[in-house]
Amino acid sequence: MGLVAEGIHGGNDEGSMASVPADGQVRAGEEYLRAVLDSVNDAVFVDDAATGQIIDVNQRTCEMYGYAREEVLRIPLGDLSQGEPPYSQNEALEWLRRAREGGPQVFPWLAKRKNGSLFWVEVSIRFTRIGAADRFVVVVRDITERWLAEESLRVSREKAARLLAHQTAMNRLALALGETLSLDEVYRTIHRHIGDLVDVWCLIISSFDEKSGLIQASYAAADQEYDVSQFPAIPLGERGKGTQSRVLHSGEPLYTPDHQQALRDSRFRYTVEDDGAVHEELPSERDKEDTTRSAVYLPMKVGGKTVGVMQVQSRRLDAYTQDDIVLLAGMANVAAVALQNARLREDLVRELAERTRAEDARGKNEARLEGLLRIVNYEAQSEQELLDHALEQAVALTASTIGYIYYYDEATRRFTLNTWSKDVMKECTVIEPQAVYALDKTGAWGEAVRQEMPIVINDFAAPHPLKKGFPEGHAPVKRFMTIPVRVEERIVAVVGVANKTAEYDQGDVRQLTLLMDSIWKIVERRRAQEALRESERRFATLAATAPIGIFRTDADGATTYVNRRWSEISGLRETEALGDGWLRAVHPDDRARLAAGWHTKAREGVRSRAEYRFIRPDGTVVWVWGIATPEVDAQGESSGYIGAISDITERRRAEEQVRAALEEKEVLLREVHHRVKNNLQAIIYLIDTRLDQITDTATEALLRGLQEQARAMALVYEQIYQSEDLSHVHMGHYLEVLVRQVILALSPRGDIDQEVNVGDVFLEVAAAIPCGLIVNELVTNSLKYAFPPSFQTRPRIGIALGIEGDRCCLAVEDNGIGIAEHSECSSPGSTGLRLVHLWATHQLGGTISREGGRGTRHVIHFPLPGNVEPDARRGRDKPLTLRHCGPIMPE
Repeated sequence: MGLVAEGIHGGNDEGSMASVPADGQVRAGEEYLRAVLDSVNDAVFVDDAATGQIIDVNQRTCEMYGYAREEVLRIPLGDLSQGEPPYSQNEALEWLRRAREGGPQVFPWLAKRKNGSLFWVEVSIRFTRIGAADRFVVVVRDITERWLAEESLRVSREKAARLLAHQTAMNRLALALGETLSLDEVYRTIHRHIGDLVDVWCLIISSFDEKSGLIQASYAAADQEYDVSQFPAIPLGERGKGTQSRVLHSGEPLYTPDHQQALRDSRFRYTVEDDGAVHEELPSERDKEDTTRSAVYLPMKVGGKTVGVMQVQSRRLDAYTQDDIVLLAGMANVAAVALQNARLREDLVRELAERTRAEDARGKNEARLEGLLRIVNYEAQSEQELLDHALEQAVALTASTIGYIYYYDEATRRFTLNTWSKDVMKECTVIEPQAVYALDKTGAWGEAVRQEMPIVINDFAAPHPLKKGFPEGHAPVKRFMTIPVRVEERIVAVVGVANKTAEYDQGDVRQLTLLMDSIWKIVERRRAQEALRESERRFATLAATAPIGIFRTDADGATTYVNRRWSEISGLRETEALGDGWLRAVHPDDRARLAAGWHTKAREGVRSRAEYRFIRPDGTVVWVWGIATPEVDAQGESSGYIGAISDITERRRAEEQVRAALEEKEVLLREVHHRVKNNLQAIIYLIDTRLDQITDTATEALLRGLQEQARAMALVYEQIYQSEDLSHVHMGHYLEVLVRQVILALSPRGDIDQEVNVGDVFLEVAAAIPCGLIVNELVTNSLKYAFPPSFQTRPRIGIALGIEGDRCCLAVEDNGIGIAEHSECSSPGSTGLRLVHLWATHQLGGTISREGGRGTRHVIHFPLPGNVEPDARRGRDKPLTLRHCGPIMPE
């Protein structure tokens, strides 16, 4: 870097050293400084302080920006930046000014490479004097990876903050709704809370009746509340027709930033006047000035099912952001649950109010609720104990004296006794009472299942078609009532009571049904809790005894549990592994890759697999193979991950040993091929040294033929020695070189054209050598006999090798005079063609045919060797090119 070197050695400034170093010393200093700066991993610029022009750079600058050094020195400083404020030429010059006036400056910058790609850098500028001139020394460091990590962290934090804000808003709404008692107050609370968060001019809540297919507004308020009874019911339209219908079909929010245009496209439309009057309008009518300009239509879901639509409207165009829509969607679901609960509460209140008209009904309600309360508060140790207690409450509620509960299995159509009431045993003298009954063997009490409805018989002593009698000793029955117990439309049990003093009526049926429905919900909840506890116990037992490391994470991928084996493998205690603490034990060379891959997979909610290393506290390195699978909750949402790691250190060590052994064998095999080739070359040389001593023409021809055959075999081993694959020969390259050698040996003038049509065909050595010998012999015959001195056309020889199904095809042809039947090379006793036949039939196991006419063509078909396959294992991306052995040369 001559410019900087000039400054170091003094240049021609006043006050410089009196004696200037010799040119050799200057050049040595410049070379030393250039070497130092070119070894720096950051880009270094030297700019003219007066013009801002780049006057020198180091090698790293060229690598980082993709320019040659001469190009960098010619381009403006702004061309190395993103080009738009705040990363343009003007801002770059402003930073130079600050460095000159205020001292060194360090700041981030969006840089641009020659190919136009952008990347983040950290720029450090220092104003200095080099030699006799003012200069800026600019150091640029590539911080793209760090910036991406920081940006990812920022986005994650913003997402978490939004989620927290959304959840806080929904929690506040849920708490507020939990304090209201009336449905009207629930609507107003929803309206008030949404209005505190977003711009709301008008809020409309509609419910959807799936049976009738109608969408009916249940609440509407803008500057005032409207009488929604005047709002027309809207039939559910086809998928894609109408805003509310689209939301009900898709179950997703719909945003209309231009609401008036959306209404023009809608089939149904109406407006509400200030006095509350509703007028239907057609899409072609004039829009009012003071009206909705944008709106969000939100599905209101309960248990994953869309039960209504909430409309949040604004007088402004495009008033809502995507973040607003996500927040409102969550609040709509909270509101849906609250409205359903409020409606259920009002229905319950209405029902209770109706029941209080009669003192008897009121007493039954109170008795049922008290019984239910006692059941809820009863600390049963088992399901059997709970149902025993529930049956006693059912008997008391209906003023009966005896009762029973039987489980029912729809698959087997069988009843299994759960419990009899206590007083039954006092009155029953049946020896070894039956506990399991088939449905078709039961009498009146089985009708609750057969008819799927309650059965009441108030005069059990009178003849009745449903009765089938009792076993001897059965407790006497005077009056009887039985009801089915349903869970999700399935009958799971029957409950029966008997011997009430008065007659059983529909009030008894209703009370017992409501009681048992509530009780069975408790039973189902206990079963679910017990199943969960059992699942957790099994998991804990499995994890504690598993020979592999097991871990669990939350939905964000943070570790929440590791078992003992995981700690043994990694060397970390359980508390150290929680969150992202496990990454501390990962080998530094694997850590960034593993962390990035894991968090990406966790965000996508997909399975993750990886091999990586742990470094234990004692310094030992352990290779592990890890897999993590998403866990989903009842709604199908990802609730976290469960995964396992296995210690594969020994396997990796064994693989390394096998790899080393294979490399040793490869070296040995390559040496063997090299020596075979050298031995064949020695044979060729020995024959060559004896040829001058041979006077017999036939003997000389025989030796030269043997020499060419040895050369053909040596060429095979030379190809293998130079190839990465030591067991197969690339036949395209091999035959091209072989034919060229034969032509040069027998026709040194080079007036013979050759055409080799082979491509990426690979054969093992055992097949490649016979093919090479056949080609050598047939090409030699063509050169000797096919082109006499009188031959006028330019001589040509063609070779083709390809694969046809499970067979190989080799063709050799020329455009010569053809082989006459009386010619020397075509005679049955011809040594050359006899060898070709032997090689084709015995060594290759194939067949050979010959065609005459214009030129000569030999075609050999032989079985495809068993280990010829698409060459993927040699690093190629495509299989063998399949070619047929049709005519090689045009007529």
